Amino acid sequence: MTIQLPNNPKEDQYEDLIVATLLASGYYTESRLIMKDGENKTEILELDALATPVNDYTNRVIVEAKSGKSGTGHKELFKLYGQAMYTGTSRAWLVHLLEHDEPKAAAMQEVSDGIDGCEVRAIRVSLEQLKDDDHDDPFPLAIDSESSVRDLVLGTAWWGRIADRLAQTSLKHWIKSYGKEPPAEVGACKNYCDGVERSLFKKTPLGRADALYDQYKAHGKVYGNAAALLAGDKTEVFRAYTGTHKHLHVQHLMATQGRARLAIIKNAYDEILRRRAKTDGGSTDEFVFGNMTWAAFLEATFLPTNFQRGLKELDHFKHAERLAYFFQIFTEVLGGFYFPEDPGDMELVAAATGMPVEDIPTALDFMDRFFPLAQGASWFHSINGGIRILKGVPGYLRGTGCFYRQAAHGIKDYGEQYSYAAGFPLSAWHSALYKTLEPELKVDDEPA
Repeated sequence: MTIQLPNNPKEDQYEDLIVATLLASGYYTESRLIMKDGENKTEILELDALATPVNDYTNRVIVEAKSGKSGTGHKELFKLYGQAMYTGTSRAWLVHLLEHDEPKAAAMQEVSDGIDGCEVRAIRVSLEQLKDDDHDDPFPLAIDSESSVRDLVLGTAWWGRIADRLAQTSLKHWIKSYGKEPPAEVGACKNYCDGVERSLFKKTPLGRADALYDQYKAHGKVYGNAAALLAGDKTEVFRAYTGTHKHLHVQHLMATQGRARLAIIKNAYDEILRRRAKTDGGSTDEFVFGNMTWAAFLEATFLPTNFQRGLKELDHFKHAERLAYFFQIFTEVLGGFYFPEDPGDMELVAAATGMPVEDIPTALDFMDRFFPLAQGASWFHSINGGIRILKGVPGYLRGTGCFYRQAAHGIKDYGEQYSYAAGFPLSAWHSALYKTLEPELKVDDEPA
């Protein structure tokens, strides 16, 4: 058996493709978001994706992806407009696979032209378009990179998005398997994931960051507690979900915590922009507590000192607008690892993320600045063959970095490309992603 990306993506696979395309175009993405009422768990709002262009942070986009005929008419545009107004978003795109006939296309355009104060429009994106060597980019580019690099990012991100969806499904099935009265550790996992999603719908950057910290305080050990329910030696269990395709539900919890950390960094930059806008004459209509604004009071009272320090240092970083996106590509496309002593690999990281080689070490240091570990430990450590890895990255996401490098360099043997010692973990991570994807993407090998 072998695996291949879908030739005719539908439904979830199409959504995965669109998110991958946004990532390749320079958009920090938050996908598969469901806002629920905190008490009775009633679903209030569902978004396929929120996409933030790294060159225009204040104009994030709600993205709805539709692969079929239903849900691609003018009613959907009005629905997106309502979602945009509710979330304070300036743009909403209905991305559809099937081509509209002329009357429908004209009606959709008329609706789009008639909406003031928000850009709401329909965009057709098909796999055939994306494969065409002369295709126009479906979304406005937010990053300056070679088209060949964007194609590599898109393809790898698509592998990763499918794997992440399968891991999320595994988590949902695991939670349901315990019935109506699951152990506390299991209930905490669901509460944490729901809470992280709910946090991202808060109205202000500091409000979102504060809510994310609250979820960590309440459920900070979710994947460790979930792993503790597994049978076997703790070390072997840890190796299984960080280096194989096993225990996908634990892996997805690990990935969710990683994304929560990136969301905190992203909202730190959102807050920097908010303060700059205020200084430049933006709105000053804020609740005042004593002689402090509400934002300053919230930061000083509730947000950790490490966040405040990180925010101030981020304000002085010359690529601050790109940091969250850098970490997202580094983790979800490049596997959360790199070879610092290999100039070729450093150039590869730079090309994919848009972060200049000389600034990559400083960018990576921000993980320790925002989230310092106990006793001066770092989020990064070195393993076989000079590989430097970010902690807290699950096996199936490590595999994306292997897939990317294999495609970029035409690798047949990781040990030959890097070193004999590096070949072992890279091959294992490659296999972790491959075996995660195999149930959905396996195809019969063609006869020799």
